[in-house]
This record gives sequence, C-alpha cells and structure tokens, in this order.
Amino acid sequence: MKNLTIISFLFIHIFASSQKIDVKSLSDDNYNIQKIENEFYKRNVPLFNLNNSSTTSLIFSIDNSKIFKIEGLSSKFSGQAKILVRVENLTSNNDTTFSFITSISTPNKYEIDEKILESFINNQDAFKKLSNNIHSYLLKKISSSCDNLIRLAYTDIKNKDWREAFKKANSVLSITNCSKEAKTALDQIEEGYGSEFCEEKLTRIKILAASGIEYKMELAIEELYKIPSKAKCKEEAVTISKQIGEYLLKKNNGSVKLTNLNQVVTQGSSLESIFNK
Repeated sequence: MKNLTIISFLFIHIFASSQKIDVKSLSDDNYNIQKIENEFYKRNVPLFNLNNSSTTSLIFSIDNSKIFKIEGLSSKFSGQAKILVRVENLTSNNDTTFSFITSISTPNKYEIDEKILESFINNQDAFKKLSNNIHSYLLKKISSSCDNLIRLAYTDIKNKDWREAFKKANSVLSITNCSKEAKTALDQIEEGYGSEFCEEKLTRIKILAASGIEYKMELAIEELYKIPSKAKCKEEAVTISKQIGEYLLKKNNGSVKLTNLNQVVTQGSSLESIFNK
C-alpha cells in the first residue's frame, strides 16, 4: 500500500473536472467518521458521484495513535493525528491511502476525535487538496484500466450477470477515452437484460398477477418496476400492470406501490435505477 500525505502534495490541476468519478463509501457507524464522510461528499459535488454500484470505494478512518498524554501542571493529550482515506478498486485489487495530518492538543482524551474532525472540516485547503488528489488519481487509474474493465464487463454479459456487467461498464462511462466502449457494452447489457426480462421474468409476473393473492400481486408490481426502457414486451407489461391496478383499487382503494406504475412500465426504467435498487 502506498501512503500519500496530502500536506506534502503540490496542488494538482484537474484537467477534466467535468468527468465525475463514481465512488461508494464503506465506512463504519462511527459518528465522527460519518461526519467527515458527509462533509467530503457535500463539498465535492463537482468531482464525485456517490454511487453504491461503483467498483471504487472510499474508506474513511481516523488515526490517533500518535497522540500522547503529557503530564505537567495539568495533563493534556497532544500530538499529530491523521484522517485517512483509503481508495479501493474491487476490479484491480489496488488500494492507495491519502492522508490529512494535523496537530492537536486537548485536556480531555474523549475529545481527541472531535478535535481532529474539527481541524479537518475547518481547513478548506485540506478539503481541496484531498479531493483533487483523489480525483486525479482515480481518473488516471480508471483511464489506464478502461480496456480491462470493459473486457471484464463482457465476461459478465456472457454469464448474464447483468448487475456486475453494469457496474464495470458504468464506472468508466464518464471517462473520455472509455465512453464509447462503455456505451456499447451498456447497450448490450440493456438488450440482454431486456430479453431475459421478457422471456423469463414476465412469465413469473403473469403468474403472480393472476394469483388473486395480494402480497403476490405486490411482488409482481416490484418486478414490473424493473422493466428496462427498451424491453420489447412493455405493451404486455402495461396490460398486466393495469389489471393489477384495477383489482387492488376495487379491493382496498389502491396501494402505495401503484403510484404512477403504468407510466413507469410504459417508459421503462434505466439500468441505473434497476441495478441500484
């Protein structure tokens, strides 16, 4: 693992800041870490998409191992602390850690993490450097691994693992030198998944819809929401959704899951909305 300290970094100019990078978070439930994470994403809307289907993860953590108790007239805790952001790429098994280093001093050991958090959040330059360095690193890595990701996506397409294929192809869609190949792969994913939906899933939906059992009809509705926009069986799917709607309206004045169902089925859903559910 390569450990990069952002304090020593020169400002890296983002030559293509319009190219957002998809990332997801794997941080734990620690309040301070979640707050760091939330601030990071809130301030970096132009650079990152928080996308749970991404193959790239950002993992935030706090390292206060270099904070020591100093005895004197009154005890205090002082030293250097780090906020670490580990970047993991699931498709290449690479990871790199970026860090923000700050000096803190507090009389109360229970305030250490809060002091680190406060120092980082209030440091605009730290946010800018951290964000730009991670974005630049990811842009370079993703661009260089584009061919490999697309090749892996086609393997998933062959195996009809549509969700995994979508993750890989979609992760490089916004990268200039990858977008054409990614778009071609995504079109094949949509076509393949659409055929599978019409040939296999629609049969199950028909059975559930005709059951006359409300919870099974609700399951049919959930499946209907996953029809892709280019599916050739949309007209038949709309007929089924109307039949379900009429039945449930007569029985119990409707269902919360029926909201705009016919319209959704008519238009179809995007691959992103289908595979991110």
